[in-house]
Amino acid sequence: MEVKHIQRNDKGAFKVFDGEAVAGVLEYEITTSEVLTALHTEVNSAYEGKGLGSMLFNALIDFVKEKELKIRPLCPFVKARLNKDTSLHYLIAA
Repeated sequence: MEVKHIQRNDKGAFKVFDGEAVAGVLEYEITTSEVLTALHTEVNSAYEGKGLGSMLFNALIDFVKEKELKIRPLCPFVKARLNKDTSLHYLIAA
């Protein structure tokens, strides 16, 4: 499994590939110079329970830290993960 980052202008996604097949995706949009809005996360049902959601989430966290962005979590998965890990609360956009 490999996570790839695809970005075009202000929209992007992290995708997990199993060979050529897309096994999961986390989509986002950079809505301001300081805020990334996490829109949607989806893992193909054949890959559920294999930690792909965590792989996508971790790639997102690494990216926002590198770019010094905050996250507006519209995606329920990202919101739940951020709320659960108090060490990441500083990344949540006000």
